[in-house]
Amino acid sequence: MKNLLIIILSLVLTGCSSTSPIKQQKTAVLLEELNDPSSSYVFVAAHRGGHERDWENRAPENSISNIQKAIKMGFAIYESDLRVTKDGHFVIMHDPTIDRTTNGKGLVSDLELSEIKRLKLKYKNKRLSPESVPTLEEFLINGKNKILFKIDFKAPIEFLPKAVSLVKKHDMLGHVFFRFDWSNEVAKEIANCISRGMAVHPKLILFRTTNSDQIQAALTRFKPEIIELHLKDKIITPDAIKAIKLTKEKGVLIGITSWGGEKEWEQLINHGFRMFHTKKPEEFTKFLNKL
Repeated sequence: MKNLLIIILSLVLTGCSSTSPIKQQKTAVLLEELNDPSSSYVFVAAHRGGHERDWENRAPENSISNIQKAIKMGFAIYESDLRVTKDGHFVIMHDPTIDRTTNGKGLVSDLELSEIKRLKLKYKNKRLSPESVPTLEEFLINGKNKILFKIDFKAPIEFLPKAVSLVKKHDMLGHVFFRFDWSNEVAKEIANCISRGMAVHPKLILFRTTNSDQIQAALTRFKPEIIELHLKDKIITPDAIKAIKLTKEKGVLIGITSWGGEKEWEQLINHGFRMFHTKKPEEFTKFLNKL
């Protein structure tokens, strides 16, 4: 039955026919699974969209073409990173500098959007692509109703309400998860944003935690519907089992950064993890289709 569900969702995500109404609302199917605590569906969050074969696909990391490629591959979630320019615009960029991924140099925070937009993204082989660095809004427009977004929020938290307003403008609350590493200081800053009137959604903030105490604190304070457990040593400890149990009791989906290969992935799924941040999204998707 689980295998059948994966096959059906894969067909939906890659487009069953040009006339299918679901084809225009791919995320609606994903959200049904995401909102169902009893669902066993496993979500693949493609690390920077999945750029292992960026040159072959002509889709450099964190680019518009890479969103289109991720959608075509049937990935549920596009994992990415958000930074803010000198003049306050949101751009999609993993590193603090533009050096590695473009033909320019410098900190994102020291450059204005117009300067960054004149540059071109590079493939891993250092060749230039025809694409410019996308803004958050361009990302949202190109992925809406086709893929979900998990975005590491690397701008100062004071910019969070502005980013959330942009998500709300495109009617994508619940489709975009902003990830933050859990700390009491970060929790306080986010709570302050909410108290000042920032739009909220139970899937808006994705906290990356490291233990059951942090998960308990996040569940108590924010009542999220998704959360992430980071296991630095890549070992399922008794405390990790406790953390998984806490989320299951609350009907909260728990994610993790995957490691190893198919043996380890199956073990993690059996422990209860349902969202996998992976650098091998194509391989992981093939593995899921075999279950």
